[in-house]
Amino acid sequence: VAGDAAQPFEARLEVRGGQDLWTTMILEDAKISRVLDLHADGLSVREIAEAVGMSKSTVARMVKKGRADG
Repeated sequence: VAGDAAQPFEARLEVRGGQDLWTTMILEDAKISRVLDLHADGLSVREIAEAVGMSKSTVARMVKKGRADG
C-alpha cells in the first residue's frame, strides 16, 4: 500500500437505527474536528491543547484555520 491509501486514518463503528455503520476519516482531519468541537464547547486553546496532547500553537493554528474555512 502506497500513496494516499497509506495515510493514517481513524475508523469508527456506530450503531444507528439498529444498523452498524463504519465511518473513516483521515487522522489529521479527525484531529482538527476534535479541536474544533472542543473549541465550540467553549474550551480555551490551553485547555484543548492539554486535552488532545498538542502544543498550544498547533491548536491555535487549527482553530484559526477552522474559522477561516467556516
